[in-house]
Amino acid sequence: MDTTDEIPLEEHRFFWARLEHLEMRHPAALLELMEQRRLTRHLREVTRRAMQSLGHLVIDRNLSLDQAEELVMNQIVADPLERSKLHDPSSRKRLRLLLNRYKDAIPNFPRTYLSQSETTE
Repeated sequence: MDTTDEIPLEEHRFFWARLEHLEMRHPAALLELMEQRRLTRHLREVTRRAMQSLGHLVIDRNLSLDQAEELVMNQIVADPLERSKLHDPSSRKRLRLLLNRYKDAIPNFPRTYLSQSETTE
């Protein structure tokens, strides 16, 4: 597979920003995604949607890259209205354990590519 014009979703800043947002502001959702083994799929989907929206805003709506990135970050990747807490100490401990394992494993994940041309379709 020729990936010279493709971006690995797992290395994109939106992927990592979404993970950080869930960890810092929405830990209950993060724990649920991890326990259901859907976190990676979720992060990839959010990253894909964010990249496509960014392309649409810049190309079709003529927004500056900075404006488009701010919109995408605040509406798709790290919506400030998305908040939750883990009140139970055992849940917080479980999240920390799972999250540490997950972050250690990320470099070994197979890469998923979204071609740059897909971000503008």
